Amino acid sequence: MKGARRERGDNGTGARRGDWRAGPTNPSLRPESLARLGGVTKGARGGAAIPMHSDQVGRSRGGSPPDPIGAIIKDISALTEPITRAVERIRIRWEQVAPSLLEVTRNLSSALDRLPKVVRAATLRAAEQGWYFPEDIDFQTLGETALMSPEQLEERMVSYWRDSLPEVEEQILARCPTRSSVLTKAFKAHRSGDYELSIPVILAQVDGICHEGTAYQLYRRQPGGRTLEIAKYIDGVDTFAAVFMEPLKYPMPVNWNHEERKGKPRGLNRHTILHGESLDYGSEINGLKAISFLSFVVWVLVPSESESA
Repeated sequence: MKGARRERGDNGTGARRGDWRAGPTNPSLRPESLARLGGVTKGARGGAAIPMHSDQVGRSRGGSPPDPIGAIIKDISALTEPITRAVERIRIRWEQVAPSLLEVTRNLSSALDRLPKVVRAATLRAAEQGWYFPEDIDFQTLGETALMSPEQLEERMVSYWRDSLPEVEEQILARCPTRSSVLTKAFKAHRSGDYELSIPVILAQVDGICHEGTAYQLYRRQPGGRTLEIAKYIDGVDTFAAVFMEPLKYPMPVNWNHEERKGKPRGLNRHTILHGESLDYGSEINGLKAISFLSFVVWVLVPSESESA
């Protein structure tokens, strides 16, 4: 009989080895035996019963296998939920503030569009009274000066240039070292009240600085006389600084010709002073106006060390 079973190749169950329908040969591993275990299995060598893992129980009872992908998705959802809530709060807040930000952007764009006009109007108005703005002028002050009366503008300019004289001298000498000897004496004469000496020297130095920086004469007119030759240089400047240079493009009291001076109050005029026609120009206000003119020309035409580096 044993030989016959080997011949048939059965395993005592009536099925051949390798037949996928054959059950396990170990009775303890047969389905009915597993069912009797009720979800527990005995320890090795008859030890205490060990609870089976839930996925083992599920498999032993014909349940679905565990879903590791689903567990990962749950974990990710738990982690991202706070982020999702935060993004939603940001979205709601953005919808609340977006209209205001858009309005601010529009106003800023409009202000930037108007800025060159404001600068041009303020600088030309000051130059028409013989005054020129300093390098550290801010846009708020420019806007304020455009609305001042002539008396208010004069008072503001006198106060500024008088109080800022030491710093202004230092800045000018730093940018014009080859002229420091002449300019130092001119500033000394101004502080001593010798305006008849300081003013002609300062005006002459302005001419030289302008020609040195642009190759144009500060007072020479273009054909037709409506603009000065230096306008050719200024029109080629492609930065915002060109807006501040506007007063140098047009005839102003400091460089008015004979016809333009007719019927006008005598003031700081380069031609009449340097050619000896004016003898009453020596005053502190005219001295400060000449210094403001010098400072302005140095600012817009002579690069600083950082700009030239």
